[in-house]
Amino acid sequence: MYSKQCSDGAVGNHELYITDIAYETFNQFSKVYGDKYVTSNVQIINPATGQFEYVGKPYRYFTTQHGKSGSILLNFAVILILSKGLRIMAFGVLYDFKGNSNVSKVIKAADLVKEKAFLDAVNYPKPIDLFLLIGHNPARMNDSENTLGTVYKTIRGAHPDTPIQAFGGHSHIRYVFL
Repeated sequence: MYSKQCSDGAVGNHELYITDIAYETFNQFSKVYGDKYVTSNVQIINPATGQFEYVGKPYRYFTTQHGKSGSILLNFAVILILSKGLRIMAFGVLYDFKGNSNVSKVIKAADLVKEKAFLDAVNYPKPIDLFLLIGHNPARMNDSENTLGTVYKTIRGAHPDTPIQAFGGHSHIRYVFL
């Protein structure tokens, strides 16, 4: 059912503890969602190439369909967004997790915001009406594990007037900020 909806998903820490589960997420789960599975700071060694690759896509630029509702899959909680042809740049950011198996790596948010792929997405040549941050990451700025603030500040520096919405949670409490 989830695979048939207009969704964005992001990897969580539970998918990275055990190598077999990390590879299952990379080889199967992320393939079901395709471009809609956004993992901006999580990479895994592709066993076919021996090189690190993103588990999903590092970002997603999309336009919502005029007059229809879209949904965002965030750790299996569905949140509806009323869409009106919005041009959205989405990032999926896991907090700075350190307990992953050795076949995966989590890029710290402080390093992510300096990477070419991230900066290219923030400075995308097409118009952006909204930046969307999703992830297994506390959205409350005063949470000690929150890394969305680092991403938020970088985007805000380049786009002072563009809305930024974040949907996150790590302590199994969902939270949003605008």
